[in-house]
This record gives sequence, structure tokens and C-alpha cells, in this order.
Amino acid sequence: MDQTPSTRLSGDEISELDLGDWRSIYEGLETRLRTENFAAGLDLVNAIGAAAEELGHHPDLDLRYI
Repeated sequence: MDQTPSTRLSGDEISELDLGDWRSIYEGLETRLRTENFAAGLDLVNAIGAAAEELGHHPDLDLRYI
């Protein structure tokens, strides 16, 4: 696994980026993604988890049924 050091962006730098539905909150970025159903949400979380593991970056994920 190749891990490269990450560079933390400042709030001003984040504001200048076009991140769509992503927003800067506290010490990171946050977005909300809606899926067709809970099972699709679980599939999405699993896909994010697999990509995160491969990149050595582990985001906080929250899966909810609304």
C-alpha cells in the first residue's frame, strides 16, 4: 500500500474550491448522500470503506435510515 503524506487545506482554500455538496466543518469536510434504500446505503458505505482501506485513509462514516 502506497501512502503519501496529505496536505491539510485551510478554510479559505476549501472555500475557493468547487466541492458541490461538500462543506467544511470543524477539522474536515462533510456531505450527505441519499440512496434509494438502506441496502443501497450499506453498499455505498462498503464501497467507500474498500477505497479508504486501499488509500490508507479512514473517514468517519454514518449510515442512517431516514
